[in-house]
Amino acid sequence: MNIKGQVGMEYITIVVFITAIIIPLILLYHSQYEGTNEQIRGNQADQIARKVLDAAESMYYLGESSKTTVKVYVPQQIENISIMGGRELVFFMRTRQGVDEVVRMSPVQINGSISSSSGIKYIVVESKGSYIQIDSN
Repeated sequence: MNIKGQVGMEYITIVVFITAIIIPLILLYHSQYEGTNEQIRGNQADQIARKVLDAAESMYYLGESSKTTVKVYVPQQIENISIMGGRELVFFMRTRQGVDEVVRMSPVQINGSISSSSGIKYIVVESKGSYIQIDSN
């Protein structure tokens, strides 16, 4: 009877020891995974801004009535996309620490709006002479 009790106790000790090792590893993995996803979303937002502003600059120098469409994927966790002061394209993203901003400066005057709902978007970039109109469909 004493042997069975000892085996049971050793089994419980092994299970507790393995659980004590696995749970912190799972928590560490989850934390790293979330951090990597936030970084990817930030890079995607930066890439969208770069594509749109490159198209805006091209349309500006091509002249009035020049128009192009840029296809982009807007990731989840983007709360808002704003054009501020006619020269900044700003993405507001939800992160674990709160709201983070991805800001790109435009070399030309820009106006308009881009939908912040996630998914594939077609962004129309059109020259109006002295400024560029940016709208998403």
